[in-house]
Amino acid sequence: QKLRAYQAHGPLVNSEFYTGWLDHWGKKHATTGDNLVALHKSLDGLLEIGASVNLYMWHGGTNFGLTSGNQFGGDFNPTSYDYNAPQAESGDVDMGKFWTIRNVTTKHFGPNKLPPPADLPKLGYQPLSNVCLTGKLADKMEFLKYNPGMPLTFEELGVFDGMVGYVWTGTIKGDLIIYGIHDRAYVMVDGVYVKVLPRKDGGSLLRATVEKTLLILVENMGYIGYSKAMGNYTDQYKGILGVTRDGFTFLGWDHYRVYLTQPNTTTCAFPTKATPSTATSISTSGGVSPTGKPLLEGGPSIYFVSLVVGRVADTFLNITECYGKGFVLVNGRMLGRYWPDAGPQFTLFLPGVWLKEGENKITLMELQSYTPPSNDKVGDCLYITDKPTLDGAFNPKA
Repeated sequence: QKLRAYQAHGPLVNSEFYTGWLDHWGKKHATTGDNLVALHKSLDGLLEIGASVNLYMWHGGTNFGLTSGNQFGGDFNPTSYDYNAPQAESGDVDMGKFWTIRNVTTKHFGPNKLPPPADLPKLGYQPLSNVCLTGKLADKMEFLKYNPGMPLTFEELGVFDGMVGYVWTGTIKGDLIIYGIHDRAYVMVDGVYVKVLPRKDGGSLLRATVEKTLLILVENMGYIGYSKAMGNYTDQYKGILGVTRDGFTFLGWDHYRVYLTQPNTTTCAFPTKATPSTATSISTSGGVSPTGKPLLEGGPSIYFVSLVVGRVADTFLNITECYGKGFVLVNGRMLGRYWPDAGPQFTLFLPGVWLKEGENKITLMELQSYTPPSNDKVGDCLYITDKPTLDGAFNPKA
């Protein structure tokens, strides 16, 4: 009836029949489609009137690398696009949804003799305990451009993903206002990591005295990928629009591209297995993250760990709340984003084709905090597993 109100004639088509729904950082895991009675009734009703139906999604997927996007207002999507679909991002089958849909299609189109796909074997639990610090993200910045006026957006710089570093050099005291943060800012004052500021169209307060340099690392957390909003460049820019203090506008900015790539060296500055007392001296700079964790000393940091496997198979990399937020690379390839402080996704699907027998290099680019576990808990911090965790705890204030 709704379709006919707009289109009096022509085929009846439901182009997006939702078998599940997408997740968002800091929100409860979506369980759309879990009511199998309602799923059966809706699909059966559409086929009963002769409508064509596109099951969206049948097979969940993964936003590998930096391809995850966002909805209106900065409602960001995680790396997983599992979608709670009948067939998961790993290919595993939800038998309840599978047979609910199969029973409906059998009623309308006759029997289908193909069996459900079998779940593929996966690598099981293996702790990654030899994590070590290899450097700072600020060391991977490459100069792009100086602008004598206001800071430039990512788009004006020709950068469309990842991170940009904004550097202002000078001396100023008092409360600063950073305007138009899109999408997240990690602020360092004279080499000290002082604040994490979330996306905000207006002004964000920063209480700091700058003696030499102000460094603002800004993260692009993904563009909107649908609707007319894709063409709204006024709203969809990435970066910052300006910094002021009591009417004084900060002019003259150096812009840097931050390369989110595997370090050339994996030499550890120090081991990060530690007791809680020594862990504090490693990871604190005085500032705290939005969830109250101490910020990393010296700013966003790069960690390395080896994953040694005797055979190659799919698995899941579980990054727990020992970490805060960041990016993870496997053998030099960007697997995706992690954000255990926000949830609900804790595992990243790691396809077996990304791995090799023997040593595999895992690089974590941690933007906020790292709390090394005590030696007896090291296996609970970072590990591979054969089970995904997409419905974990979530924090909308992360």
